[in-house]
Amino acid sequence: MGTAFPWARVGVPALLHHARAVGWNPVEQWTARDRSFVSLRRTPPLARSATER
Repeated sequence: MGTAFPWARVGVPALLHHARAVGWNPVEQWTARDRSFVSLRRTPPLARSATER
């Protein structure tokens, strides 16, 4: 096993906060062997109506 990436250590609440801020939403969360995991999915931008263009 190699060394941890500096950005790899963040708690789930912080991860979700930053992910949502840039358009990612949680799909699933789970824990295995005392480690937390989160599956994220990118939210496509909302389509603008013809009057907003």
